[in-house]
Amino acid sequence: MFDHYRASSYATAYPNIRTIANKYMTVRPFAINGNGEQIDHCIIDALYHPNKSDSSVAFAEKIAVSTLSLRKTYILVWSNYGGVAKPGGDFMGQSGRNIAGFTFLEFPRVARVGGKTTYTVGTQTFTEDEVLVLPGGVDPNDLYAGYSPSEASRRWATLDDYIADFQAGFFENGAVPAGQFIITAPTRQAFQESVQCCKTLIAELVVITMSPTHTDRLTPRPASRRPQRPLSGCRSRNQTKILTSRTYLSK
Repeated sequence: MFDHYRASSYATAYPNIRTIANKYMTVRPFAINGNGEQIDHCIIDALYHPNKSDSSVAFAEKIAVSTLSLRKTYILVWSNYGGVAKPGGDFMGQSGRNIAGFTFLEFPRVARVGGKTTYTVGTQTFTEDEVLVLPGGVDPNDLYAGYSPSEASRRWATLDDYIADFQAGFFENGAVPAGQFIITAPTRQAFQESVQCCKTLIAELVVITMSPTHTDRLTPRPASRRPQRPLSGCRSRNQTKILTSRTYLSK
């Protein structure tokens, strides 16, 4: 059930995420020197050819979607060792001149060991010198935990999903639409009293002809000392509730 609503929350936010990702993919990276002049650099080459599975456009799209959906995005840097690309390695010491490409670390296990952060996926462990961390945003309650725009709207997206599923099951069972209910009363006066016990609402009296046998069944019974339960969908005068399109009644 959790996976269902997690997938639904992304599906709800997908149109907006897709629109932003399309704009993000049009951004073309370039490198500059200390004077602001554009220069050639192997990092730019790696961004245009990040790995064997992704083109530069697909890689940019994944970055955009990930940062908009997840708290943090983890990118593993590959280093060039004699013409052979290997995951991780010391690239900072060479000012990035030996960077061969980039791949994503999906849901790594993050740990703090010996004053350094490590990222483990399967049997491979990488250090903070080999992994780039892109936060989707900042959580004011945990400044280094990351955040994401879709997480901010997840509560409302999930609520909409709950309401949609509830309504689907509600109407499939032949129930009365939300905000409407039926009052059954033996007489016109009893009907009006039932209406008045609720907040002002629109009610229509439908008279149903009943046989004496059926009418006898409606004869009031002696009053009980216990408080009587209000009619279905109706509250007592001191428990008046306004019925709106988001008020769902149940027996």
